[in-house]
Amino acid sequence: MYYAQMFDYGTDQNHVGITGIVGCMGVVFAAPAHLYAIHIPDMTNSRLVGANAFVAMVQGGEGAPNPAGTLHVFVNGMSRHTADAEARTMLDGLGAPATKVYRLMTGLDPAIPGSDPLAATIRVQLVAGALQLEYKHVPDNQWIPGGNARTGRYAGSLADTPTRPNAGELAAAWNQMTNATCHIRGVH
Repeated sequence: MYYAQMFDYGTDQNHVGITGIVGCMGVVFAAPAHLYAIHIPDMTNSRLVGANAFVAMVQGGEGAPNPAGTLHVFVNGMSRHTADAEARTMLDGLGAPATKVYRLMTGLDPAIPGSDPLAATIRVQLVAGALQLEYKHVPDNQWIPGGNARTGRYAGSLADTPTRPNAGELAAAWNQMTNATCHIRGVH
């Protein structure tokens, strides 16, 4: 299990996630037998650096410039209007795998109307050979130390301790990423 924190990227064979997506972007590359994740904040100078670091990690991990797999890009609601263009940067770097952008549209309503949506946690798992894409808000006090250490960090100087949702949050209901909960677009 690996959960990417801001500026971090890493990998696991069957369970990755991204923490605290409000204006940030979470990205997962699903290879046939491995998952890769990165958390890219909405800062102009970190977008391209993060995308390039992610492409290099996936190519290195898969041992190929055009690895087999699918690319999944996650944003919270209508934030990150550059999501499609950013996805294309990674798509081009990875040899044009099937790519989708998921805009999470339900289940993250703010406590105060008109304010930012709640931070989304993304969870992607390989379950019996099928990709399972889910999200929900995991409150700050429900995170615990654990999971795989990050593979790398492309900017910033945040904490070095890997974290993951606690057992109760992992077992509780998550929103499935479907056309009923997300705006899903293919990117070419």
